[in-house]
Amino acid sequence: MLIFNLKKEWFDKIKRGEKTHEYRDFKRYFEVRLNNLMPNEVVLFRNGYVPNPDKELLTKIKHISVIQDGMQTDLKHNNPVYDIEFELIDPLTDLLDAYKELKGIINE
Repeated sequence: MLIFNLKKEWFDKIKRGEKTHEYRDFKRYFEVRLNNLMPNEVVLFRNGYVPNPDKELLTKIKHISVIQDGMQTDLKHNNPVYDIEFELIDPLTDLLDAYKELKGIINE
């Protein structure tokens, strides 16, 4: 699973639902990590570097693209950037949906 470490400001915006795109420099480092990600693949956003369930958010990838001018992004520079669109995962809702689906299969 890919893990993105974030500053508190960006982590809190994601947690509140205000931020649904993460931007990373268009560099070989991220190319290697992002090229194999598919839609609906799970990515972890972490506030800081130390694992702590209270400072972690699970998300699903919706789409990854490249923006040629990063000035309109959080990075605020003229270089190309990866635009990683995602949605938060609610573990309880996803678990309940999986249970309902399984129950439907068993009851058929």
